[in-house]
Amino acid sequence: MGLLTSDDAGATWNPVSLQGEIDFHALAVSGADVIGDGGGQALMVSDDDEKSCNGAKVQAVTLADSGERILATTQSGLQVSTDGGKAFTTVSDAPVLALLSAGTHATMLGLGPQGVMCSSTDCGESWTRVGEAPDAQAAAAARDGGGFALSQSMLFSIG
Repeated sequence: MGLLTSDDAGATWNPVSLQGEIDFHALAVSGADVIGDGGGQALMVSDDDEKSCNGAKVQAVTLADSGERILATTQSGLQVSTDGGKAFTTVSDAPVLALLSAGTHATMLGLGPQGVMCSSTDCGESWTRVGEAPDAQAAAAARDGGGFALSQSMLFSIG
């Protein structure tokens, strides 16, 4: 599919780049930057000029970009990049997370595989368990360590 954009709240979609080349499995946005995982290939990092370049090869389940750090959930644990996605290292002592969301003011929200919600207020350096969201399939970080998680039948408020 490549990267698509919509100017009408999703009613129609227009191609931006990489059509027929990459099927993105995870995307993250920070300002004008877009980071995407093309399914086992190197990360694609696009700046505000829409020029794409290869980043590190990370098999990300989800990505979150705080503007300072890019976090990726992977089969081998939480990974972090401080150089715009060129290289990643393991975040020591991080909880097992399946989903990530970057909020404002260095806030990150993570959802563990058993519905455990964890929050970070320092761009993912340290994590605190903040609640549970059983069967949640999406998470959105907000300010000060809070946020929301969504299952098919319930909206969870965190913090």
